[in-house]
Parts: sequence; structure tokens; C-alpha cells
Amino acid sequence: MMWATACIAIANPSGWVVEAVPAPLGEVVEVGGIAFPQDGAIAVSTRRGRVWLIDGALDNNPSDATWTIFADGLYEGLGLDTAGDDLMVLQRGELSLLRDTDGDRRVDDIEVIADDWGLSDNYHEFAFGLPRDAAGNRYVSFNLGFMQPDWWHGKAVVPNRGSIMQVSPSGNLKPWAHGFRSPCGLGFDATGRLLATDNQGDWMPSSPIFVVQKDGFHGHPASLRWTDAYRASNRVPDDKVPPDVDRVPAAIWIPYDWSRSTGNIVADTTGGAFGPFADQLFVSELTTGRILRAEIEDIDGVSQGAVWPFIDRVGSVARVAFAPDGSLICGLTNRGWGGLTPGHGVRRIRFTGEVPMEMKHVRLVPGGFDIEMTHPIEGEVLPSQVHVDTYDYNWWWKYGSPEQRKSVMQVSETRLSADRRTLHVSIPMLRAGRVARLRLTGVMGQGGLPLVHEEVAYTINRLPGGPSGQVAKEVEPPSAESSVEDESGWLRLTWGDATDMWDGDWRLSKAKLDLADRRRFVHESGSDALVNDQATTDLALRAAAPDGVVAVAVMLPSLGVMAIGLPGDATLVVRDLENHGSIEVHDNNGVQIATSDRDIWRGPGQWHRIEYVVRKNQLQRVSLDDMVIMTDVSLPEGGADNWLRFHAAPGPGGIADVRLQPDRAGVPKGGENLLAGQFEFSGDLGGMVGEDSMVLSGGGLVQLSPGAPSTCTLRARIRFEEKTAAVLNFGDAAIVLAGHDPTTGSIIRVDERSVDLIPANGWFDLQVTRSEGRVVVHLNGLEVASGHVAGTGPLSIALQEGRLTIEWMRIDSTLD
Repeated sequence: MMWATACIAIANPSGWVVEAVPAPLGEVVEVGGIAFPQDGAIAVSTRRGRVWLIDGALDNNPSDATWTIFADGLYEGLGLDTAGDDLMVLQRGELSLLRDTDGDRRVDDIEVIADDWGLSDNYHEFAFGLPRDAAGNRYVSFNLGFMQPDWWHGKAVVPNRGSIMQVSPSGNLKPWAHGFRSPCGLGFDATGRLLATDNQGDWMPSSPIFVVQKDGFHGHPASLRWTDAYRASNRVPDDKVPPDVDRVPAAIWIPYDWSRSTGNIVADTTGGAFGPFADQLFVSELTTGRILRAEIEDIDGVSQGAVWPFIDRVGSVARVAFAPDGSLICGLTNRGWGGLTPGHGVRRIRFTGEVPMEMKHVRLVPGGFDIEMTHPIEGEVLPSQVHVDTYDYNWWWKYGSPEQRKSVMQVSETRLSADRRTLHVSIPMLRAGRVARLRLTGVMGQGGLPLVHEEVAYTINRLPGGPSGQVAKEVEPPSAESSVEDESGWLRLTWGDATDMWDGDWRLSKAKLDLADRRRFVHESGSDALVNDQATTDLALRAAAPDGVVAVAVMLPSLGVMAIGLPGDATLVVRDLENHGSIEVHDNNGVQIATSDRDIWRGPGQWHRIEYVVRKNQLQRVSLDDMVIMTDVSLPEGGADNWLRFHAAPGPGGIADVRLQPDRAGVPKGGENLLAGQFEFSGDLGGMVGEDSMVLSGGGLVQLSPGAPSTCTLRARIRFEEKTAAVLNFGDAAIVLAGHDPTTGSIIRVDERSVDLIPANGWFDLQVTRSEGRVVVHLNGLEVASGHVAGTGPLSIALQEGRLTIEWMRIDSTLD
């Protein structure tokens, strides 16, 4: 079957044009592999099990491109190559040769070339490929299974997971390298060295590019269990303890704000047909939807190099390949992986012949860097125009690593070469085992050409003639307790019953845009998002929010707006502007007083996590997807106490997972320590009591005090495990410490909560105040329940099941 399509050109900076070739009507083409048959077509394999042939897409005007289904019913084609007149596709469970024996452009015969690798029923055991070396060997990489204790936790429960294998022309499989997590992209550099990308997660602090070393260990321990050394001693690598194995350093660590889900990599061997970056590498990126450019050099035998953004907002690019005409073909997919829209389809990037002002090469030299430009530099470049940050990462079992041990480097000298194309930057204190991120400001090419990309990140594994070091540093493994602390102090304001703590008439909906009009959400019931497209009132938190951290997931349709309340009746205004986004702060009169200093908005229909810190009418920090975009904004004085709200207008927009982490209070100094003394445990209740703490398990009751003052405040820090049900009996008031119906913080039969505010295993602060028969409950400083309760009987804890830990508990006769 054949379909005709129309080509759409996408605006981009000068030098290259991006063309979208729409898929046939109703088809979702999630590209996993790209190849170029001898008949001039483009072949693409898809995650939905098809192989398509696209004719005419390489013409000067590809508007007449047609699509033909070559094969159907395959299992997740995440690699494609030609084999003479045939095609070879990598499915999840086998490498298959597809033959068309009668010339009708439809597969007639499928031959299994290789399938001898481990495969379980885990959903994340992808197989990626298929670059081919000069000898005809192909290479495949295998994702780890992702499973408990967290969804991202990589495991190799069957052989070959987390490894790369070589497939000979005859189909023989040979283990090649190990230590990978999610190696979505393979490729060769211009000299024929095998390269691999990986995705940030456990044991991968950010997204790396490796020069693959045969039999080398590249960082993730899970695959070690299937190596000869581990199998001989019947060992299984520990999930959380670094193995004592030599580790191959990444040649390049891509900054987190540039890449979070890296695809494959390809070298520019087009002989100038794609522009001035001969032999350099082009890297696909899903999450931020861009193409990156990279260059690797060897310093004293150690591979390392530079990476730049190249073209933004292409879509969720998972695959790139150079076509015979020198254009770059991009395959898009993001289902289940997340990424910039569009999440499927094919793009073609062509060089126009116009060379923009860019950094062409960045080379590490003794004492600094030599930066070669595509054009001569106009004027002088002062040391103050070159900003240099360096940092490294922690190599550990947690998901990714923030940039660690950051340092701003002093630039002592800048010097131009005679032809004004090379800028030497002297940085006396550079060290190995660091990433250096350089930003050039106010640098232009002759004639006033602006420098298109001002930033470059260079991974320093070795200094010329000097020491070497790993950027991903082995550190003391974080304990499970540190993961508990990640959840401690947070209040989940929309978990469970999303509107329980809020006033407003927002609707619960599926988080999905209308395909017929991407300026709107679908009108389908669901629990993914709270949407304001039909709202007449703000969604306002009923209680006064204390100082602390607010986090929220925001999704906007095309041209949508979300206004978020701040102290002093100011607002944080988030906008989708089609090709970019903006985040601004407006005062109580609607006047802009601050704006974000970088644009990392990924477009409409995508969830973005916004986090901001407010203290004493100061907006101290705003982050978008973990990247700081604004700091230190003074807010107006006064305003409503319940400032935490989401405005009904202008809209439309959707929110989810609203969280508040109020500033923590310390242990009170005064009052009576309720955990000091002797206690009797009734029923099957088991208890361990320390000087200031108590751990309860099983089922039963413990009395803490025969009574409490009629006017008093009780404070405690508490944690409960999953499936725990516990109540604090505060006279006649029964306050839920752990439970689901009603939830933590409820006053039973007086003011009950149905929102799941407190996560299991996270510490929370409880405050219960009683005065004149009125009881008020605060969790982490936020009022969550109140009401009149008669009686001042004993103070006790009833545990129905589970385990409850009390770090401290005090009571005094004051109300503050």
C-alpha cells in the first residue's frame, strides 16, 4: 500500500533547514531505525512493528514523497541496516533478514540471523542497533530491565542485559563490552571507533558518550553478573555498593539541561555536504528534542572532548543517519520515554550553504583551551567575556547526580591567532576529572555575525602531559535512609482526592491535547490533571501556606498560559509560545518584574516540573525541570494569606502533583517529653523505647499520659511504613497518624481528609493544638484539619497494623 504526503518546512537558524515529511494519514511512525536501500528510498523501522519505504524524501522538493509498507507484524524494530538488496532489522528478540524475492517492494521471506541473547518478560528490555563496521560486523546493545525497588532500578536478570554484542556477517554473537544502563545509541566515529550513548539514571549521573572499549566495564554494575569473572565465583553485583572493577571513563558527559534521553550518534563523513563540521559527531536527543554536535580528541591516549547544542526543537529525536545526498535524516519517537513533541515521524535536515558563526573546534591545550571559529572574530575578546564553570558528578546508585563540587574558574588571558579564527583562553587552575562549561559573551564574527551557540561543555579526563581523573567520582554510597529524606517534609496536596484541600471549580481530565486543535485539552474524564479550561474561579489552597518550597507539574496546550499565585498577590506566569516558552514574575498590578534567563520549555502537551522557593516575600529560586531559571526576586508586601493558588484565567492549562515542603521546625526546647518513662503495651503491640524515641509495631495500644491540659500544644516527628494504620487519641479527639480512609491528619468524624498528604517512610512534623474545646492539626506547618471536640481524656496511640516510628514527641501548655 502506498500513500502520498506533503512536506512541511520548519523555521531554524541560518545554515540548515529542517523539513518534516508527514506520515500517512492516521499512521503513527515511531522510528527505531533508518537505512538507505540502493533504490534511493529511505527505509525506517518502527517500534510498532513495521518497516516503511519512503520514496522521494531525498528530492530537492520532497513534497511528493510516498510511503510504502515493506514489512508488518514485527516486534519493536529499534535498529535497521541494509544487507545487499535486503534489509536487516533488529527486533526485541532477534536480528532478522528481510528479503523481497519478487521485486514487489514487500517482504517475502524473514530469516533469523541471531537471537542468542537474554530476554525476560520485563517491559524495558529493549535491543538497540545496528551500526556496521568495515569488516561487516554489526553491533547491538541491550537495555537493562527496570524494576523494584524503583521503576528506574536497572537489573540484568538474564544474560547480556546492559551489554554490547558483536554480530558477525554469519550471525555469530560475541560479547563486546558491558556496564551499560540504557544504551539507546550506537555509532562509529570517522576513524571507525565504536561509540555508545547511555541515559541518565542509577550509576549514570548524566548522559554520557563512550568510546567503547572491548571487554571494558562502562559504569553500571548489573551486567557484571554475566561476565566470566563473576560467574566463576557465583557472584552477583550489589545494587548499591560500587564494584571493585576498573571503569572506562565517558569521553563526554552531556550537561543535564542539554540531554536527558540520548539516542544514537553518527559521524559527518559527507565531505562538506552537511556543512563545516567534517568528521564531527551528531547526537540525537529525545527529551529536549534537539540535535547535539560533539567532537572527541585523544589526550595522551585518553578520549575526551566537547559537546554543543546544534539544532533545537526538532522533536523527540531517537535516531539520526546521514543520507547519500549528505542530509541528516531524523527519526522521532517518545512513547513511554517522554520527550519534546512531535513524538513520532521523520525529519530531514539540509545544509543551505550559509556558514553561521559557531565554535568549530575546542581543543584542550596546556594551560587552557584553543577555540577555533567558523569565521574570523571581530574586535578583541577580553577575559571577562569568557565565563568558565567546572563541576563533576557522584557515581552512585541513586537516579542521576546533580552537578557536584562546582567552581568558577578565573580566565587569566585571552589571545587571538593571526587569522583571528582561533581564540586561546588561559585557565591556570584547570583540573582533570572535571567538566568545563564555557560561555562566550559578546563575541561576533567579522561583519557583526552573531555567535549562534555561546556555550560548550568539555569533559576533561586528562590534562596534556598531566594527571587523569574520572568525572563521575566514586563516593560513599547513599543509604536507604537518604532516599527517605528525599520524601520527608513534603505534603502531596493533590494525591488521592485531588481537590480535598482546595476551593475552585477546575475539572479532572486526561492529560491529553485535542489532536484536531492542540490549543485545547480533550474533554475526557480522568485523573491525570486538573484543568482550568471551564473554570470560573481560582483553584486556591484553603489554608495559609507557610514559607518553603512549592512544586507542581504543568502542562499547557499550544499558546496556553498558567498563572501561579505567589506571596504579595504576585504571580508566576508560564506561557507556551509554540516554538519556545517563557516564565515571568508579575507584581500585584500585573507588571512584569522578572523573567527567566534561559528557555528550556519543551513545548505544548508535555509535563514540565516547576519548583520555586518563597521566604519572607522573596522568591529565592525558580527551577524548570530541575534547572534553575530565576533567582532572588523581591515580592510585594501584604496580600492574601492563602496565596498558593492557580488562576482560572487566562488559561488554558493543566496541573498535577502539587507539593509543598514548608520550612522544618526544630525540636521544641520546652514542654514535657512524652517518650520518657515506662510504658505498658496492650494487645499484640510491640514497642522499642529510647530516651527520646519510640518504635511501635503489630497491633494494640500504648498510653503516653493519663491526661493532657485543656489548653496545650503537642508536637512530634513521625514516620510510618506502608500499610500502617495508627491513631493518636488526644482526649476525645482521634487524630489519624497513618491511614487511607480517612488519611493522615484527619480528626475522625470531625474533619476528615481524603487527600494522601504524607508518603510512607517519609518523616513528617505533627502539631496538635487544643484550646477552648477546639482542636487544630498541622502537618509540616500547614493546617489540615480542625473542629470542636469535647473531653480531655488520656493521651494514647492505637496501632491497628504496620510500623510507626516517633523520633520525638513533646507537649506543653502554650499555644505557640
